Amino acid sequence: MMKLASALYVGLLSLGLVTLSSSCAEDNLSRIGESIQPNLDKVTGRATTITFDATTVATPTLYTDGTTSLLGTLIDETGSTVTGEFIKQIRTAEGVAFEDADNAQLTIDSVYFRIYSDRTEGNADAQIKVNVYKLAQPVTTAGTSSQTLGQYRTGATLLGSATIQPSAGTLIQQNSKRSYFYTIPLDVSLGKHFLDATRSATLKSAFNSQSRFDREIFPGFYVAPVTGRGFLLEVTEVALMIHYSVPKKDKPAERVKYVKTFVDTKLTSRLNALSSGDISSLTASSTEYTYVKGPAGVTTKYTLSVSELQKLLTSAPKPTTTPVPSDFIGRTWMLANANFSVKVNSPEGQRTNQPDYLLLLPSDKVTEFFSADVQAVRSGKSYLSEPYSASDKAYKFKNIARIVTEHLAKYATYSTATGWTISTPLELSLVPVSVTSSGSNGSVSIAELIRPSFLRLSKATTDLQVSFVSVQLQQQ
Repeated sequence: MMKLASALYVGLLSLGLVTLSSSCAEDNLSRIGESIQPNLDKVTGRATTITFDATTVATPTLYTDGTTSLLGTLIDETGSTVTGEFIKQIRTAEGVAFEDADNAQLTIDSVYFRIYSDRTEGNADAQIKVNVYKLAQPVTTAGTSSQTLGQYRTGATLLGSATIQPSAGTLIQQNSKRSYFYTIPLDVSLGKHFLDATRSATLKSAFNSQSRFDREIFPGFYVAPVTGRGFLLEVTEVALMIHYSVPKKDKPAERVKYVKTFVDTKLTSRLNALSSGDISSLTASSTEYTYVKGPAGVTTKYTLSVSELQKLLTSAPKPTTTPVPSDFIGRTWMLANANFSVKVNSPEGQRTNQPDYLLLLPSDKVTEFFSADVQAVRSGKSYLSEPYSASDKAYKFKNIARIVTEHLAKYATYSTATGWTISTPLELSLVPVSVTSSGSNGSVSIAELIRPSFLRLSKATTDLQVSFVSVQLQQQ
């Protein structure tokens, strides 16, 4: 349905056939660019300005359960407390064994849980006590809410605690990248448990299967802040490190030291949970502002109501054949050249970071987008903003006309009695995202922004208006 539509969008925009002013309500642009169009491809166009509704809606869960986790407690821009906690399972491997495992004098000297982080939000000199627990059961439930994670808190066994101060972490320097790790001592009985399992005739083979390992050896870690506040760590990786030793064969008074390490990977199960505290002040009705507070907080939803969509349909021509071709909207008639700007009105002295990018997409497709194997922006399905413009105080989205056209094509109907009508509004949501360039071809990867962010957005009518050009292909 949309093959010709795509071509016509590109043609109209690249030729610069349409110039709009947001002040025009319905400017007639009939037969625009006619002189350079083939006889069978003449177009007529009209500009119509419509207005979005904007509301703040709660988003209590993460959209994605990525490998990055947040750990800690932070009071954000709104005065509410954001708490990050997580569950991670560790990766096994075939043939796991301890060096000199048959040596009766082998001892478990220490066991540590290590947290790796490449970013801290908040006060790096603050201190938070962190507890590390052993799960009572492996993770079998997908989800990203605190409620989902909560079912695994029951029965968890405390393994160890430590007070973490970001500025006191151990630095890891890899080329220009700086990261830190933090070490939490655990009960040595955990190391003894692993050693005994590798020696067991029945349990040794469990290391060869991740599912058996999770069920029979170690279900996973639950990590949570206990006391203190002031920061959130972006946790990129965790590791279990079991230190052990055996006497030297030639010098029994001295010992040979080993370390057995298990880490989490993209292939192991995990649950990330954030709680954003009281958000009622943000979701309360406002005539001035809407908000985006992430992750797991609130977002702004933009709605094109039925009445506003109906304004666009007034320029849709009467079909010449019945039944109406399914691709009439999008091929014979369509919308073009509609840029949209999200205007930021930040509070004075804002401390929480503004995201560099926003993603705009249908509200009912957000979870689906981030659940996909690859997060790819597709015309008419999702839109990535330009980087935030501090000078304009805005996030700019180029030409959202296609997503509106496709909505009309799906839901608008025609009858001789009433003409074109529609009864389904279009709802779009904003999601703060991170964008990373990858490869020499300039491709980018998109992920939900897993760090605190806050935006106060203007709700002024002029900031919610978008002008669309309706385009009709004239077949002669």
